[in-house]
Amino acid sequence: MSTRSLATWFMALACADRYFSSCHSARRRQLSSVFNACCIVIATTGLILLLYVPILIYFDIDPTQNPICYGRKGFYRIFADFFYLACYSLCPTLVMVVFGVLTITNVRKIHRQVSTTATANVRLKRKDRQLILMLLFQVIVIIVTILPLTIQKLYATFTANNIKSPIQVAYENLALQIIRSVSFMSHCLSFYIFTLVSDTFRRELVHIYRFCSKHAHITTTRTTETRTMTRMSTAVNRTGSI
Repeated sequence: MSTRSLATWFMALACADRYFSSCHSARRRQLSSVFNACCIVIATTGLILLLYVPILIYFDIDPTQNPICYGRKGFYRIFADFFYLACYSLCPTLVMVVFGVLTITNVRKIHRQVSTTATANVRLKRKDRQLILMLLFQVIVIIVTILPLTIQKLYATFTANNIKSPIQVAYENLALQIIRSVSFMSHCLSFYIFTLVSDTFRRELVHIYRFCSKHAHITTTRTTETRTMTRMSTAVNRTGSI
């Protein structure tokens, strides 16, 4: 769970980095640097791992949950579920929304200062719309894929002492497996969302693909020429020796 929380928080920190890099203030832009990013990543990793240390002590294999490793029944299980809700679902999403909106606001301010023609304004508004859509869809996907797992954890905790029929247990286990599978999608759909929503992202993707293809073609051509020259020189040496 700690690695999944780290992945979500790193996305939130990336949104914060976008905000600082787009600020008009030079002091705030200085916060967006490789050194600061490394320090924050190390600090965040250490903090998240430290917060999840109690799992090593208070988590056991629960045979009633299919079986899975789960928090011990009682206060800690309730605390762990609400902590999971806050640390993995709500707080990172809130950070993404706040810094995403602030980034879009900064970009619009820069566009007002730079743009001078009507055509430029239309292009900039289109880019603003794409940024908003990218942020909106990213947040929606994170909420839709992560929140059900948190709700399922809370439901399993508060109904752990209820008497359930075998059919109900089977239904709940099936729902749990589906929800878990869906929750992993939040960490791998950003690329597809940006590709579908943003024209600029698609153009840059095509540009990178063409550049890599051209570079690979040049490398292959040079390798072929080198091999040909080597074979020719080898043949000449053999002829001279004869």
